[in-house]
Amino acid sequence: MWSGFHPSSRCEYAQLARSFRLLECFSSSGLPIPFPVLTGRLGLFSGLDIGFRYTTLPAITIAGVNANYSGWGLDLRCKILDGLELPTVTLGMGYDTLNGTVSVATNVNQNSTYTDPSDSSVYNVTVSGLTTYALNWNTKVWARS
Repeated sequence: MWSGFHPSSRCEYAQLARSFRLLECFSSSGLPIPFPVLTGRLGLFSGLDIGFRYTTLPAITIAGVNANYSGWGLDLRCKILDGLELPTVTLGMGYDTLNGTVSVATNVNQNSTYTDPSDSSVYNVTVSGLTTYALNWNTKVWARS
């Protein structure tokens, strides 16, 4: 009975190993990276399964960078071709969401000069203060493969 995809080839294992090495590298630096914290797959009947994904990063602050995100997704896969001298072919569709925020606080302190082209007067210009760049997103995606 077919119950979903399993990492079975050397290529898939090598790719998983590289992913875990990258995960260790980023985790040791303290940088948050998106990854599914909960995934599940249920075989409904031979050749059809449904999957669920939940991702979250609670609000964190690292070196002036604030971030948080969460999302979930569902997918349905159906086996179309299997058992021949060809690779297994599946048809799938899914719905995914991801929402979150990231903000970066920056300290601005610049000195410059400005020459007025009309009368050649020279002005000293100073810009200083604190500014924050903020990005919020809320995405919803239907996909098929």
